Amino acid sequence: MVWWAIKCWLPYAQFGLWSLKNPGLSFKQFYADCAANSLATNKSHASLGPNLRPGRAASARRTFERLLTYGIRPDDTVVDYGCGTLRLGALFIEYLLADRYIGLDIDQRILTAGREQLADNIVETKRPTLEVINKERPGPRGGEATALGLLEGGVAARASGRAGRLFCEPLSSH
Repeated sequence: MVWWAIKCWLPYAQFGLWSLKNPGLSFKQFYADCAANSLATNKSHASLGPNLRPGRAASARRTFERLLTYGIRPDDTVVDYGCGTLRLGALFIEYLLADRYIGLDIDQRILTAGREQLADNIVETKRPTLEVINKERPGPRGGEATALGLLEGGVAARASGRAGRLFCEPLSSH
């Protein structure tokens, strides 16, 4: 019980301390800074960066293969909301035709770390779009794309209502 309480409240305490040093900044910025610091120090992480915890790459492969059973084709466009460092996105980038992958995340440092893990020839031939989510442009290309919504991990767990139903369905049908 004590361990659960510590695990549950530790992020709030860390954010509180960070907020004292960074008044006026948001939890989004706190999270992005934590992720960037983790990437910079090459710490093992469950979902970000080149130093994944054991089993996480295999888990991404299983998730990718399961998502393909929903009918995703190479000529579909996949929007990966919360793509991180492309643990799952890299598999889609290789599978999809050029210009068909759109990865969105909250911080350019996270997206840059993901792009750096892709082979140069993949970036040149597949031309993935990686964009920072912000208030002015919350979705890809200003929301104009007809795409498959791909929600994974914590993002899917926090999605509710209509957003949760977008999982692997054409956005134009909603």
